[in-house]
Amino acid sequence: MSGEPVGEFEFVAHTANRSLVYDMTSRLESTELTVHGQTALDGDYATQARLEFSRFNIDSLLKLAM
Repeated sequence: MSGEPVGEFEFVAHTANRSLVYDMTSRLESTELTVHGQTALDGDYATQARLEFSRFNIDSLLKLAM
């Protein structure tokens, strides 16, 4: 934020059986976010995904934004 480093971000994806399978992890000072999902690469692009937060501190996040 504002040109200052605030954490790590990792995104890994691959295709299998006409689907995109992906994992994303973001580690910030105030929270950790993990996403695991799968999106069809045809039809209506049906998606199933799981999003998990841990160590979430909204006060620290708002201070970074100001």
